[in-house]
Amino acid sequence: LNIQSNGKSYSELIRNRSKTNLYILLSAFFIMIIGTLIIIRNIQNTVKVAQLKSDFVRNVSHEIRTPLSLIKLYSETLMLGRLRSEEKKQHYYKVIHSESGRLTYLVNSILDFSKIEANRKTYEPEKTALNRLVEQVYANYNHTFKEQGVAHELVLAPEKLDVMIDPQAFSEALSNLIENAIKYGGENKYLMLKVRSDKRFALLDVIDHGIGIPLYEQKHIFNNFYRIEAALTQNTRGTGLGLSLVKHIMDAHEGEVQVHSIMGKGSTFTLKLPLLQV
Repeated sequence: LNIQSNGKSYSELIRNRSKTNLYILLSAFFIMIIGTLIIIRNIQNTVKVAQLKSDFVRNVSHEIRTPLSLIKLYSETLMLGRLRSEEKKQHYYKVIHSESGRLTYLVNSILDFSKIEANRKTYEPEKTALNRLVEQVYANYNHTFKEQGVAHELVLAPEKLDVMIDPQAFSEALSNLIENAIKYGGENKYLMLKVRSDKRFALLDVIDHGIGIPLYEQKHIFNNFYRIEAALTQNTRGTGLGLSLVKHIMDAHEGEVQVHSIMGKGSTFTLKLPLLQV
């Protein structure tokens, strides 16, 4: 048996082979560690997503149950003829109408999210006067503002702002922001809608004086099912879909949604859309 040593001693060859085996062993060890960490992280993400979906189902059930209970209670009261005052009857009718609209909004949000997940969501853009559309959505919340005790303002742009959007989809995005402003408005609830432009883009600010959003969470709030983990929001139910739908709608219209918030002082969400050039 001949061993070609290439000028190296047998002990040197053994040392080199030992080093090579050690490097291979260490590499395999590090690969095993990295693989284990990846597996652990994937398991954690899977558990987190499962928990988020569980919370989503629970929150949606609660959100739907509330308007359904009010509609049933008020309609039964009207059917039994227990109200003699016409003013009271009109109040009950308005509550039923408002809560049915809220229920429709919740169901539509879930259906839209389902379509987005399946890549089946489509939009029908058309030339739209932004001032008029915002004014219409704002008017739909007059009863809610009164019931919830929300101080509110509407500031329209002095000039006509035409944008190419799907009016129904944009109304849904704006409604989501209004709902959040009311829901997380704190004790002194306030809402301002302000339409403006910077010559190239139409801008809509949704301003509140609510609890605010921590800076480190602002980059996550547009993720599906994400809800702020703060003591002030624990007693407030939500689906965690509203802001993710807003972002998807704005992206689909070549626009964007921006947020500026200070804890304890409120938040400003800005919807930015390209202006139609004359």
